[in-house]
Amino acid sequence: VHQTKSGYLWIGTQNGLVRFDGRQYKNYFADYADPNSPTDNTIADIVEDKNGELWFCGFFYGLTKYNEKTGRFKKYRQPTIDNFQFYGINDGLKDKAGNLWFATAGRGLANYVYDKDSFALFYPQPDKCKDGSKRGENYVTGICEDRNDSDILWVTTYVGFYSFNKKTKAFTYYPSGIK
Repeated sequence: VHQTKSGYLWIGTQNGLVRFDGRQYKNYFADYADPNSPTDNTIADIVEDKNGELWFCGFFYGLTKYNEKTGRFKKYRQPTIDNFQFYGINDGLKDKAGNLWFATAGRGLANYVYDKDSFALFYPQPDKCKDGSKRGENYVTGICEDRNDSDILWVTTYVGFYSFNKKTKAFTYYPSGIK
């Protein structure tokens, strides 16, 4: 659930998006033939970027950016190119500097590059599969920014958790202790 600066309440469900204006609900569903629809009907998270645009994290099929002023969706079904058809996004974060970060299913940590309208990927397990085809490898489940150091992101994965230094682009691994 996310409330925009304009007051709309957006709800991500396992059956599309719902927008509530205080009186009425409006439903949005993925239509793969329609470029002005979400990429996915299973919405894992919603993030508002520094420009006021909404990003819907699709559990199976990538990201969707939505401009409230124009009512237009932009699909990022596969934000980066590889051969695996599913591109899950588990979590999204706008950090204190306004940068967007996304937890991907098997492609590590994705950072949206505003001026290039593209994504940079960072892998907590650089020696493992990087295309999402092996469940658990480079599978990021969540992200948060360190309260005391805005250069650090905390990243949860299937194999434990990591800190990610945004300046050095380096991960530090903290094993979970569970085999």
